[in-house]
Formats: sequence, structure tokens, C-alpha cells
Amino acid sequence: PTSALMEMKTFVARHEYVFVLLLQLNVNMGSFDVSREAMAENVEDVYRGFTLLQEVASIYASMDDERKRKVLRRLEQSGALPVARDTPSYTALTNLLWGGGGGQLDYLREAHSQAVKMLEAELD
Repeated sequence: PTSALMEMKTFVARHEYVFVLLLQLNVNMGSFDVSREAMAENVEDVYRGFTLLQEVASIYASMDDERKRKVLRRLEQSGALPVARDTPSYTALTNLLWGGGGGQLDYLREAHSQAVKMLEAELD
């Protein structure tokens, strides 16, 4: 359901509650885990994570400041996320939403480049 809804960028950007539900679902599934450990396990899943994070960033960037605040508040104060949330996914997502704090955006660019190279090497 995530990819189908992410294709409806305008709808999702207008309905921040739906956007947050998609984010929570994907955090709980570990979809945003783009850590080096995840890359060592399965580069294809990490590549999908990068792609999904790019879609999230695109939708989030299209929102006005009030909607962005609502998204962050709902995500960070939600009781819907389990206590043992998927830390790498949650960290990647919140860093992205907070503007790439701690070098997250630079890390994502570099890790994406590495994932593409590894995937190309596997295909050759």
C-alpha cells in the first residue's frame, strides 16, 4: 500500500494524518533502515529504503510549515509506535524530517552511492 499511496503525493501531502500512518507503518516494518549493517545484509532492501526516504522527503518538502509541524508532533508523540521501535528506521526518518541533522543527508547520499555500486557489481 505504501508505494501506491506515495504515488498520490498531492493527496498524501494534504492529509498529514495518512502520511504519518504510512511513516509509522514503515518504521515498524524497518523499511527506512539504511544502516551499514542493513547494507551488508541485503543491498536491495537498503536501495528500496533510500527510494522510500526520497519519496518521503519529496512529499514532506511540499507541505506548508503547519502541516510539517503536525507530522513531526504526531510521529514523535504517537503511542502507536511500539516501545521497541525499529531504531535505525526511526532515526533515519526523524533525522530526515528534522532537516538532516547530524549529517544524515550526507550519509544518505554517500550510502545511496555505495548501494548503487554494490547493486551494479552484483548484476555484472
